Amino acid sequence: TPLVQRNSIDEGYMDLHPCGLATPQAVEAAVRGLQATIWAELQVPVSFGIASNKLVAQIASKLRKPRGFVVVPPGDEAAFLAPLAVGRLPGIGAKTEAVLTGSHGLRLIGDIAAASEPVLRAAFGNGWRDMLAAARGEDDSPVDTNEEDARSYSQQETFAVDIADQAEVERIAKRM
Repeated sequence: TPLVQRNSIDEGYMDLHPCGLATPQAVEAAVRGLQATIWAELQVPVSFGIASNKLVAQIASKLRKPRGFVVVPPGDEAAFLAPLAVGRLPGIGAKTEAVLTGSHGLRLIGDIAAASEPVLRAAFGNGWRDMLAAARGEDDSPVDTNEEDARSYSQQETFAVDIADQAEVERIAKRM
């Protein structure tokens, strides 16, 4: 497919609609073939999530790493997400998950989908509608094929002892 979005060195999205694969079985076979080819040629384990949108595909691909393969049929997004912990949603880290679970009683993604507006407002503030949509598996963001040049590059080095000499720190920083 020409529709590939690279998110990072090890994550991206593909829109398979232009491939003309007529059935869900054909899509699954093609993606399983790609997974097998990557392993055979590079010995790199890759996980795939096949879904109707990027949000659900991302969550699905992370469920069974490494070399996982999860298919979420169209229309089953909310049911697929419902039994998963709220921390599976992008943007909800461990601290937020603890607050949602402890203070708001929102342990599962399905709890968010079923919660009332006042509960969601208390938990998520102005972003409550976005979180409700995510919990329902709704995402209309397209695969973005525009690749931007990296905005920054990083390099790091760990030293056996702390370096306190300012001139030495500057010399190392300039080299990096």
